[in-house]
Amino acid sequence: MQYPHWEKELGIPIRWPRPPIAALKAILQSAEEPQILLRADDDGDAIVIKFAKRSNEEHIERLAESLPAAFEEILWGKAEKQSNTTWAEFQKISRAAYRDAWMMLFERRYRIHRDPRVERWLGKSKHDLESASKPNPRLGRPPSPKAEGKWLERQFNEIFPQCEGVHKAAQNAVSTPNKPTEKEIRKAVWAAVSKSIRTMPNYGAIFSGEAFDHIGSKRRDKPPQLHDPKSWNPRQLAISLLGMRLARQYQTVEKLLSRISPSRRK
Repeated sequence: MQYPHWEKELGIPIRWPRPPIAALKAILQSAEEPQILLRADDDGDAIVIKFAKRSNEEHIERLAESLPAAFEEILWGKAEKQSNTTWAEFQKISRAAYRDAWMMLFERRYRIHRDPRVERWLGKSKHDLESASKPNPRLGRPPSPKAEGKWLERQFNEIFPQCEGVHKAAQNAVSTPNKPTEKEIRKAVWAAVSKSIRTMPNYGAIFSGEAFDHIGSKRRDKPPQLHDPKSWNPRQLAISLLGMRLARQYQTVEKLLSRISPSRRK
């Protein structure tokens, strides 16, 4: 069951944000043609995609402090109109460009001989290099990168305590002797956790019911509900919220997080 107007139902005043639309529009328009280059140093070779300097306005600078975290999150979401993640698309394109750069360097530096015997030998060497640089074919779906698992685990660890707080608040609300209604339980939960979850992505999905509809299980007659804490646990809620953020199925995220420490499996 969902409650699309949960804020009105619980008597929560609507807050209108004030995003810097004009400044953001200018930034996005300037991002149409980034500078792309390769930088080599002792630590390795880096493919750099550089965008024009953004506005120096103070509110934009404050907003941009969270840009690295936002970028990291979109890497593990599905790319637009693609079945792969944005990370996979970046990895595929950058690897191909890096490989092609080395092959171009090989051509420019060594394929300058006219003797047919040398050309045949270099041609065979180039073929060997191209074969060696191709990804190894795998049967079935490729495994998820380790970086994705680490990022998911970090995000899980960040929101798990907040999900525990929501669950504890729901348990306290239903344990009162006067048998509260569903609305009274949900209102009591909001009163208990509203200050601690306002920075939590998708927290509204907890109170609208959407997060609970995404909790997957073949062994239940009906989806879990916030006002029934026996029907769900903090780990399930955290996985559901992560899945919604990344547009992934609940079971997919659950599988990726299967190595989470046993203390947080429940």
